[in-house]
Amino acid sequence: MFATKTNKKKFIAKHQRGAALVMTIMVISALLFMSLYFLNFSTTEKKITTIQTKGVNAYYLAEAGINEMVWLIQNDSTYKDNFENISDWTASFTRNAPFGNANESYTVTITNSGLAQGEIVSVGSVANIDGSVTKRVVKTFVYRALGDPDIGNNAIYANGNINITGSIVNFYNGGTHSNNNFVVTGNAQVYIERDLEAVKNFILSSSASAIVDGNIYAANYPPSADVINMPAVDFDSASSDSFLNKADVVYDSIAFSNLIDASSTLTLNDDITYVSGDVNLPEGKSLIIKGLLVIDGDFTIGTNIAGDHGGSSLSVYYTTGKPAGVLVSGDIYFKNRTNVVDITGVLYANDTLNINNVNSSTFIVRGAMIARKFTISSSWTPIDIYYDGDIIINTLDNASDSPTLIVDHWEEEY
Repeated sequence: MFATKTNKKKFIAKHQRGAALVMTIMVISALLFMSLYFLNFSTTEKKITTIQTKGVNAYYLAEAGINEMVWLIQNDSTYKDNFENISDWTASFTRNAPFGNANESYTVTITNSGLAQGEIVSVGSVANIDGSVTKRVVKTFVYRALGDPDIGNNAIYANGNINITGSIVNFYNGGTHSNNNFVVTGNAQVYIERDLEAVKNFILSSSASAIVDGNIYAANYPPSADVINMPAVDFDSASSDSFLNKADVVYDSIAFSNLIDASSTLTLNDDITYVSGDVNLPEGKSLIIKGLLVIDGDFTIGTNIAGDHGGSSLSVYYTTGKPAGVLVSGDIYFKNRTNVVDITGVLYANDTLNINNVNSSTFIVRGAMIARKFTISSSWTPIDIYYDGDIIINTLDNASDSPTLIVDHWEEEY
Protein backbone atom coordinates (compact mmCIF):
# COMPACT_ATOMS: atom_id res chain seq x y z
CA MET A 1 0.00 0.00 0.00
CA PHE A 2 2.81 2.44 0.92
CA ALA A 3 4.73 1.76 -2.29
CA THR A 4 1.63 2.29 -4.31
CA LYS A 5 0.97 5.66 -2.75
CA THR A 6 4.58 6.74 -3.29
CA ASN A 7 4.44 5.82 -6.97
CA LYS A 8 1.18 7.67 -7.33
CA LYS A 9 2.67 10.84 -5.83
CA LYS A 10 5.67 10.57 -8.14
CA PHE A 11 3.36 10.12 -11.10
CA ILE A 12 1.34 13.21 -10.15
CA ALA A 13 4.45 15.31 -9.53
CA LYS A 14 5.90 14.24 -12.87
CA HIS A 15 2.78 15.21 -14.74
CA GLN A 16 2.53 18.54 -12.87
CA ARG A 17 6.07 19.36 -13.95
CA GLY A 18 5.17 18.43 -17.50
CA ALA A 19 2.09 20.63 -17.44
CA ALA A 20 4.10 23.51 -16.02
CA LEU A 21 6.67 23.08 -18.80
CA VAL A 22 3.93 23.12 -21.42
CA MET A 23 2.40 26.23 -19.88
CA THR A 24 5.80 27.91 -19.75
CA ILE A 25 6.43 27.14 -23.39
CA MET A 26 2.99 28.45 -24.34
CA VAL A 27 3.50 31.68 -22.39
CA ILE A 28 6.95 32.20 -23.89
CA SER A 29 5.55 31.49 -27.37
CA ALA A 30 2.72 33.98 -26.84
CA LEU A 31 5.14 36.62 -25.60
CA LEU A 32 7.43 35.94 -28.57
CA PHE A 33 4.47 36.17 -30.98
CA MET A 34 3.33 39.42 -29.40
CA SER A 35 6.86 40.80 -29.53
CA LEU A 36 7.17 39.91 -33.21
CA TYR A 37 3.72 41.37 -33.88
CA PHE A 38 4.51 44.68 -32.22
CA LEU A 39 7.92 44.78 -33.89
CA ASN A 40 6.29 44.20 -37.28
CA PHE A 41 3.54 46.72 -36.45
CA SER A 42 6.13 49.31 -35.44
CA THR A 43 8.13 48.66 -38.61
CA THR A 44 4.98 48.98 -40.76
CA GLU A 45 3.96 52.18 -38.98
CA LYS A 46 7.45 53.56 -39.54
CA LYS A 47 7.24 52.69 -43.24
CA ILE A 48 3.79 54.32 -43.52
CA THR A 49 5.02 57.42 -41.73
CA THR A 50 8.06 57.59 -44.01
CA ILE A 51 5.90 57.19 -47.12
CA GLN A 52 3.46 59.83 -45.91
CA THR A 53 6.28 62.22 -45.08
CA LYS A 54 7.84 61.76 -48.50
CA GLY A 55 4.42 62.15 -50.09
CA VAL A 56 3.92 65.46 -48.29
CA ASN A 57 7.39 66.58 -49.36
CA ALA A 58 6.62 65.66 -52.96
CA TYR A 59 3.34 67.59 -52.80
CA TYR A 60 5.00 70.75 -51.55
CA LEU A 61 7.70 70.40 -54.19
CA ALA A 62 4.93 70.27 -56.83
CA GLU A 63 3.27 73.34 -55.26
CA ALA A 64 6.61 75.14 -55.36
CA GLY A 65 6.77 74.41 -59.09
CA ILE A 66 3.27 75.87 -59.60
CA ASN A 67 4.24 79.01 -57.69
CA GLU A 68 7.46 79.44 -59.66
CA MET A 69 5.65 79.16 -63.01
CA VAL A 70 3.00 81.68 -61.91
CA TRP A 71 5.76 84.04 -60.75
CA LEU A 72 7.51 83.71 -64.12
CA ILE A 73 4.40 84.50 -66.18
CA GLN A 74 3.80 87.52 -63.97
CA ASN A 75 7.36 88.87 -63.75
CA ASP A 76 9.62 87.38 -66.44
CA SER A 77 9.17 89.35 -69.67
CA THR A 78 9.73 86.34 -71.94
CA TYR A 79 7.28 84.09 -70.13
CA LYS A 80 4.76 86.92 -69.75
CA ASP A 81 4.86 87.85 -73.45
CA ASN A 82 4.59 84.24 -74.60
CA PHE A 83 1.72 83.51 -72.18
CA GLU A 84 -0.24 86.54 -73.36
CA ASN A 85 0.53 86.47 -77.10
CA ILE A 86 0.94 82.83 -78.25
CA SER A 87 -2.26 80.80 -78.04
CA ASP A 88 -0.51 77.39 -78.27
CA TRP A 89 2.63 78.28 -76.30
CA THR A 90 4.23 75.65 -74.08
CA ALA A 91 7.28 75.72 -71.80
CA SER A 92 8.85 73.35 -69.30
CA PHE A 93 11.71 73.28 -66.81
CA THR A 94 13.12 71.05 -64.03
CA ARG A 95 14.60 72.14 -60.71
CA ASN A 96 16.92 69.60 -59.05
CA ALA A 97 17.54 69.95 -55.31
CA PRO A 98 15.57 73.22 -55.19
CA PHE A 99 15.83 73.34 -51.40
CA GLY A 100 19.24 71.69 -51.00
CA ASN A 101 18.22 68.01 -50.85
CA ALA A 102 19.76 66.10 -53.75
CA ASN A 103 16.94 63.52 -53.64
CA GLU A 104 14.24 66.11 -54.38
CA SER A 105 13.17 67.80 -57.62
CA TYR A 106 10.20 69.20 -59.51
CA THR A 107 9.32 69.48 -63.19
CA VAL A 108 6.81 72.06 -64.40
CA THR A 109 5.06 72.45 -67.75
CA ILE A 110 2.63 75.11 -68.95
CA THR A 111 0.49 74.62 -72.06
CA ASN A 112 -1.68 77.44 -73.39
CA SER A 113 -5.19 76.72 -74.62
CA GLY A 114 -5.63 80.33 -75.74
CA LEU A 115 -4.17 83.76 -75.18
CA ALA A 116 -3.31 84.22 -71.49
CA GLN A 117 -4.97 80.98 -70.45
CA GLY A 118 -3.36 77.64 -69.91
CA GLU A 119 -2.79 74.60 -67.74
CA ILE A 120 0.21 74.22 -65.44
CA VAL A 121 1.27 70.67 -64.49
CA SER A 122 3.90 70.31 -61.78
CA VAL A 123 5.44 66.97 -60.68
CA GLY A 124 7.25 66.85 -57.34
CA SER A 125 9.61 63.88 -56.88
CA VAL A 126 11.48 62.39 -53.89
CA ALA A 127 13.98 59.56 -54.56
CA ASN A 128 13.89 56.65 -52.07
CA ILE A 129 16.77 54.48 -50.84
CA ASP A 130 15.36 51.39 -52.60
CA GLY A 131 15.47 53.18 -55.94
CA SER A 132 11.76 53.96 -56.11
CA VAL A 133 10.44 57.51 -56.47
CA THR A 134 7.54 59.11 -54.57
CA LYS A 135 5.69 61.60 -56.76
CA ARG A 136 2.83 64.05 -56.49
CA VAL A 137 1.23 65.87 -59.43
CA VAL A 138 -0.48 69.23 -59.00
CA LYS A 139 -2.42 70.76 -61.89
CA THR A 140 -4.03 74.15 -62.16
CA PHE A 141 -5.63 76.37 -64.77
CA VAL A 142 -4.41 79.96 -64.98
CA TYR A 143 -5.65 82.89 -66.96
CA ARG A 144 -5.36 86.64 -67.12
CA ALA A 145 -7.82 89.24 -68.38
CA LEU A 146 -6.20 91.27 -71.14
CA GLY A 147 -8.85 93.36 -72.85
CA ASP A 148 -9.91 96.99 -72.77
CA PRO A 149 -13.39 98.01 -71.60
CA ASP A 150 -14.92 97.46 -75.05
CA ILE A 151 -17.04 94.30 -74.90
CA GLY A 152 -19.15 95.32 -77.85
CA ASN A 153 -22.84 96.06 -77.41
CA ASN A 154 -23.24 93.21 -74.96
CA ALA A 155 -25.22 93.27 -71.74
CA ILE A 156 -23.41 90.15 -70.60
CA TYR A 157 -19.90 88.91 -71.38
CA ALA A 158 -18.20 85.64 -70.39
CA ASN A 159 -14.67 84.60 -71.23
CA GLY A 160 -15.88 80.99 -70.90
CA ASN A 161 -19.34 79.46 -70.97
CA ILE A 162 -22.68 81.17 -70.40
CA ASN A 163 -25.04 78.63 -68.85
CA ILE A 164 -28.72 79.43 -68.25
CA THR A 165 -31.00 76.70 -66.95
CA GLY A 166 -34.49 76.79 -65.47
CA SER A 167 -34.60 80.61 -65.34
CA ILE A 168 -36.17 83.66 -66.98
CA VAL A 169 -33.51 86.08 -68.28
CA ASN A 170 -33.93 89.16 -70.49
CA PHE A 171 -31.17 91.15 -72.17
CA TYR A 172 -32.27 94.61 -73.26
CA ASN A 173 -30.55 97.26 -75.39
CA GLY A 174 -27.71 94.85 -76.03
CA GLY A 175 -26.64 91.31 -76.84
CA THR A 176 -24.64 88.53 -75.24
CA HIS A 177 -21.12 87.26 -75.84
CA SER A 178 -19.35 84.04 -74.86
CA ASN A 179 -15.80 83.16 -75.81
CA ASN A 180 -16.87 79.53 -75.49
CA ASN A 181 -20.42 78.04 -75.51
CA PHE A 182 -23.78 79.68 -74.85
CA VAL A 183 -26.03 77.01 -73.29
CA VAL A 184 -29.78 77.34 -72.56
CA THR A 185 -31.49 74.32 -70.95
CA GLY A 186 -34.10 73.13 -68.46
CA ASN A 187 -37.23 75.14 -69.40
CA ALA A 188 -35.26 78.38 -69.40
CA GLN A 189 -36.79 81.39 -71.15
CA VAL A 190 -34.28 83.80 -72.66
CA TYR A 191 -34.86 87.01 -74.60
CA ILE A 192 -32.00 88.89 -76.32
CA GLU A 193 -32.76 92.23 -77.93
CA ARG A 194 -29.60 92.28 -80.08
CA ASP A 195 -27.10 89.61 -81.16
CA LEU A 196 -26.23 86.31 -79.52
CA GLU A 197 -22.49 85.71 -79.95
CA ALA A 198 -20.58 82.51 -79.18
CA VAL A 199 -17.09 81.66 -80.36
CA LYS A 200 -18.03 77.98 -80.10
CA ASN A 201 -21.62 76.69 -80.04
CA PHE A 202 -25.08 77.95 -79.16
CA ILE A 203 -26.82 75.01 -77.46
CA LEU A 204 -30.58 75.18 -76.90
CA SER A 205 -32.41 72.23 -75.34
CA SER A 206 -35.85 71.23 -76.59
CA SER A 207 -37.44 72.21 -73.27
CA ALA A 208 -36.00 75.76 -73.31
CA SER A 209 -36.75 78.80 -75.46
CA ALA A 210 -34.62 81.65 -76.73
CA ILE A 211 -35.88 84.66 -78.68
CA VAL A 212 -33.10 86.61 -80.40
CA ASP A 213 -34.14 89.82 -82.15
CA GLY A 214 -30.68 90.24 -83.67
CA ASN A 215 -28.44 87.63 -85.30
CA ILE A 216 -26.93 84.44 -83.92
CA TYR A 217 -23.20 84.03 -84.42
CA ALA A 218 -21.81 80.63 -83.35
CA ALA A 219 -19.80 77.73 -84.74
CA ASN A 220 -23.04 75.80 -85.30
CA TYR A 221 -24.77 78.97 -86.62
CA PRO A 222 -21.92 80.21 -88.83
CA PRO A 223 -20.12 82.42 -88.91
CA SER A 224 -19.00 82.13 -85.29
CA ALA A 225 -18.26 85.22 -83.21
CA ASP A 226 -14.79 86.70 -82.93
CA VAL A 227 -12.98 86.42 -79.61
CA ILE A 228 -13.26 89.43 -77.31
CA ASN A 229 -10.61 89.61 -74.60
CA MET A 230 -11.96 89.92 -71.08
CA PRO A 231 -11.57 93.49 -69.76
CA ALA A 232 -8.60 93.86 -67.45
CA VAL A 233 -9.06 95.17 -63.91
CA ASP A 234 -6.07 96.31 -61.84
CA PHE A 235 -7.10 95.51 -58.29
CA ASP A 236 -3.97 96.08 -56.21
CA SER A 237 -0.79 96.62 -58.23
CA ALA A 238 1.72 99.32 -57.33
CA SER A 239 0.38 101.48 -60.16
CA SER A 240 -1.33 104.71 -59.20
CA ASP A 241 -4.22 103.55 -61.41
CA SER A 242 -4.92 100.40 -59.36
CA PHE A 243 -8.21 100.48 -57.51
CA LEU A 244 -6.42 99.92 -54.23
CA ASN A 245 -4.44 103.12 -54.74
CA LYS A 246 -7.43 105.07 -56.09
CA ALA A 247 -9.80 104.00 -53.32
CA ASP A 248 -11.23 106.62 -50.97
CA VAL A 249 -11.40 104.13 -48.12
CA VAL A 250 -9.87 100.65 -47.60
CA TYR A 251 -11.12 97.92 -45.25
CA ASP A 252 -10.03 94.41 -44.47
CA SER A 253 -12.75 91.75 -44.53
CA ILE A 254 -13.20 91.71 -40.75
CA ALA A 255 -13.64 95.48 -40.46
CA PHE A 256 -16.11 95.50 -43.36
CA SER A 257 -18.05 92.59 -41.89
CA ASN A 258 -18.35 94.54 -38.64
CA LEU A 259 -19.84 97.46 -40.60
CA ILE A 260 -22.43 95.15 -42.16
CA ASP A 261 -23.31 93.61 -38.80
CA ALA A 262 -23.69 96.98 -37.09
CA SER A 263 -27.05 97.82 -38.70
CA SER A 264 -29.69 96.44 -41.04
CA THR A 265 -28.57 98.80 -43.86
CA LEU A 266 -25.03 99.82 -44.76
CA THR A 267 -24.64 102.75 -47.17
CA LEU A 268 -21.31 103.41 -48.91
CA ASN A 269 -21.09 107.06 -49.99
CA ASP A 270 -17.47 107.13 -51.24
CA ASP A 271 -16.66 107.02 -54.94
CA ILE A 272 -14.47 103.91 -54.51
CA THR A 273 -14.55 101.57 -51.51
CA TYR A 274 -11.95 98.78 -51.42
CA VAL A 275 -12.16 95.60 -49.33
CA SER A 276 -9.24 93.22 -48.97
CA GLY A 277 -10.72 89.75 -48.48
CA ASP A 278 -14.10 88.07 -48.88
CA VAL A 279 -17.41 89.88 -48.30
CA ASN A 280 -20.66 88.19 -47.24
CA LEU A 281 -23.99 90.01 -47.27
CA PRO A 282 -26.10 87.81 -44.98
CA GLU A 283 -29.83 87.39 -44.72
CA GLY A 284 -31.71 90.45 -43.49
CA LYS A 285 -28.98 92.92 -44.51
CA SER A 286 -29.09 95.63 -47.16
CA LEU A 287 -26.06 97.13 -48.87
CA ILE A 288 -26.39 100.44 -50.75
CA ILE A 289 -23.41 101.49 -52.89
CA LYS A 290 -23.31 105.08 -54.17
CA GLY A 291 -20.30 104.46 -56.37
CA LEU A 292 -17.97 101.49 -56.75
CA LEU A 293 -17.21 98.60 -54.38
CA VAL A 294 -14.00 96.71 -55.20
CA ILE A 295 -13.47 93.36 -53.46
CA ASP A 296 -10.16 91.51 -53.55
CA GLY A 297 -11.80 88.15 -52.82
CA ASP A 298 -15.26 86.60 -53.20
CA PHE A 299 -18.65 88.32 -52.79
CA THR A 300 -21.67 86.33 -51.54
CA ILE A 301 -25.19 87.78 -51.42
CA GLY A 302 -27.86 85.89 -49.51
CA THR A 303 -27.77 82.34 -48.25
CA ASN A 304 -29.26 78.98 -49.18
CA ILE A 305 -30.60 78.46 -45.63
CA ALA A 306 -34.00 79.98 -44.87
CA GLY A 307 -34.28 82.08 -41.72
CA ASP A 308 -36.46 84.64 -39.99
CA HIS A 309 -34.68 87.81 -41.12
CA GLY A 310 -35.81 88.16 -44.74
CA GLY A 311 -33.55 88.21 -47.77
CA SER A 312 -30.45 90.24 -48.59
CA SER A 313 -30.69 93.35 -50.77
CA LEU A 314 -28.06 94.99 -52.96
CA SER A 315 -28.47 98.41 -54.61
CA VAL A 316 -25.95 100.41 -56.65
CA TYR A 317 -26.38 104.03 -57.78
CA TYR A 318 -24.54 105.62 -60.70
CA THR A 319 -23.38 109.23 -61.00
CA THR A 320 -22.60 110.37 -64.55
CA GLY A 321 -18.87 110.34 -65.24
CA LYS A 322 -17.99 108.23 -62.19
CA PRO A 323 -17.44 104.49 -61.71
CA ALA A 324 -20.28 102.40 -60.32
CA GLY A 325 -20.86 98.76 -59.55
CA VAL A 326 -19.08 95.86 -57.87
CA LEU A 327 -15.73 94.52 -59.09
CA VAL A 328 -14.55 91.24 -57.57
CA SER A 329 -11.21 89.48 -58.05
CA GLY A 330 -12.78 86.08 -57.33
CA ASP A 331 -16.39 84.88 -57.50
CA ILE A 332 -19.80 86.53 -57.13
CA TYR A 333 -22.60 84.35 -55.72
CA PHE A 334 -26.27 85.32 -55.58
CA LYS A 335 -28.01 82.71 -53.43
CA ASN A 336 -31.57 81.77 -52.53
CA ARG A 337 -32.18 84.31 -49.77
CA THR A 338 -31.64 87.30 -52.06
CA ASN A 339 -34.48 89.82 -51.90
CA VAL A 340 -33.86 92.90 -54.07
CA VAL A 341 -31.06 93.43 -56.60
CA ASP A 342 -31.17 96.87 -58.24
CA ILE A 343 -27.84 97.80 -59.78
CA THR A 344 -26.93 100.67 -62.06
CA GLY A 345 -23.30 99.84 -62.68
CA VAL A 346 -21.00 97.00 -63.69
CA LEU A 347 -20.96 93.58 -62.05
CA TYR A 348 -17.50 92.12 -62.70
CA ALA A 349 -16.18 88.76 -61.46
CA ASN A 350 -12.64 87.84 -62.38
CA ASP A 351 -13.72 84.22 -62.01
CA THR A 352 -17.36 83.01 -61.76
CA LEU A 353 -20.63 84.93 -61.56
CA ASN A 354 -23.29 82.57 -60.24
CA ILE A 355 -27.02 83.25 -59.72
CA ASN A 356 -28.57 80.16 -58.15
CA ASN A 357 -32.16 79.57 -57.04
CA VAL A 358 -32.83 83.29 -56.69
CA ASN A 359 -36.50 84.28 -56.65
CA SER A 360 -36.17 87.89 -55.57
CA SER A 361 -38.86 90.51 -55.95
CA THR A 362 -36.55 92.52 -58.25
CA PHE A 363 -33.37 91.64 -60.13
CA ILE A 364 -32.24 94.43 -62.47
CA VAL A 365 -28.78 95.36 -63.71
CA ARG A 366 -28.24 98.45 -65.85
CA GLY A 367 -24.73 98.53 -67.28
CA ALA A 368 -23.26 95.06 -67.85
CA MET A 369 -22.36 91.78 -66.22
CA ILE A 370 -18.81 90.56 -66.95
CA ALA A 371 -17.21 87.31 -65.75
CA ARG A 372 -14.90 84.49 -66.72
CA LYS A 373 -17.80 82.04 -66.41
CA PHE A 374 -21.48 82.90 -66.05
CA THR A 375 -24.22 80.65 -64.64
CA ILE A 376 -27.92 81.30 -63.90
CA SER A 377 -29.98 78.39 -62.58
CA SER A 378 -33.45 77.84 -61.05
CA SER A 379 -34.30 81.56 -60.89
CA TRP A 380 -37.90 82.14 -62.00
CA THR A 381 -38.25 85.81 -61.09
CA PRO A 382 -37.24 87.62 -64.32
CA ILE A 383 -33.62 88.74 -64.35
CA ASP A 384 -33.41 91.88 -66.47
CA ILE A 385 -30.02 93.10 -67.73
CA TYR A 386 -29.78 96.41 -69.66
CA TYR A 387 -26.64 97.29 -71.61
CA ASP A 388 -25.20 100.79 -71.00
CA GLY A 389 -21.85 101.49 -72.67
CA ASP A 390 -21.22 104.79 -70.85
CA ILE A 391 -21.40 103.08 -67.45
CA ILE A 392 -18.93 100.40 -68.60
CA ILE A 393 -16.42 102.96 -69.90
CA ASN A 394 -16.66 105.16 -66.81
CA THR A 395 -16.15 102.16 -64.53
CA LEU A 396 -13.41 100.25 -66.37
CA ASP A 397 -11.74 102.91 -68.53
CA ASN A 398 -8.55 103.18 -66.44
CA ALA A 399 -8.17 99.44 -65.95
CA SER A 400 -5.00 98.26 -67.65
CA ASP A 401 -3.68 95.31 -65.69
CA SER A 402 -5.25 92.33 -63.99
CA PRO A 403 -4.04 89.53 -61.73
CA THR A 404 -3.13 86.08 -62.93
CA LEU A 405 -5.90 83.98 -61.43
CA ILE A 406 -5.44 80.36 -60.41
CA VAL A 407 -8.53 78.15 -60.61
CA ASP A 408 -9.44 74.46 -60.83
CA HIS A 409 -6.58 73.34 -58.59
CA TRP A 410 -6.21 69.58 -58.03
CA GLU A 411 -3.67 66.94 -56.96
CA GLU A 412 -2.76 63.42 -58.10
CA GLU A 413 -0.33 60.94 -56.60
CA TYR A 414 1.68 57.93 -57.69
